[in-house]
Amino acid sequence: MKSENGVSITVSKSVRSNTLNRLLILVVLAIELLATYASVTGEPLNPVDHWIVTRETDWMAFVLVFVGCVSLFWQNIRPTLALIITTLSYCAYILSDYELGLFLPVMLILYTSVANGHSRIWPFCMAMISFLVSLFWVYQRLIQVNDSGVIMFAWVAFGAVFAVFFIAPLLIGEIVYLRRKK
Repeated sequence: MKSENGVSITVSKSVRSNTLNRLLILVVLAIELLATYASVTGEPLNPVDHWIVTRETDWMAFVLVFVGCVSLFWQNIRPTLALIITTLSYCAYILSDYELGLFLPVMLILYTSVANGHSRIWPFCMAMISFLVSLFWVYQRLIQVNDSGVIMFAWVAFGAVFAVFFIAPLLIGEIVYLRRKK
């Protein structure tokens, strides 16, 4: 189908979609960099006695945030590579003992990978790896906590939040993919 000036509407939608996608990636990058910057001067999460606090934010945290977000630009060219790099950046960030963060790029790439109809196995594996690494982060915080009620509450609360962060994008992406396929 052609528009009045002879340009294909499909191309126009594709250009608009790519522009919006790039804008979204820049917004995610800005949010993650600002959140990481805020953690430089903010107090670390310390909700209960004996909770192991995270390490201070340093330059490496910013590098991991930057790599994790910028790899999203490759999601249309090399979707599996972008998915792996984004997930590995998140895992390195969390395993480096920084304050919780860098969720948005992983959530976005999980969603877009599935919504665009790519193989489901890679997004599922990366979601499970991210989920398990996040639970390990919780485990590290709770090692010295003595109150079993607090421990149970932390596992349920953090587990539910992490499940939403890493499983919901897969489910929503699948719904979008199936809707587009009609």
